[in-house]
Amino acid sequence: MIKIDLARSIADTMNIHTKDADTFLTTFTEIVADSLASGEFVRLWDRRDLT
Repeated sequence: MIKIDLARSIADTMNIHTKDADTFLTTFTEIVADSLASGEFVRLWDRRDLT
């Protein structure tokens, strides 16, 4: 999956325009990248017990 595919999937799931989903995805990845670059820890999901 490439970025545009992910944006389309987000758009379909949220019932929004692909352009808006792409803007969200770009902003999200920039925030995460900036946070990591400044040494911050970024957790995108919690571990869960799969047993």
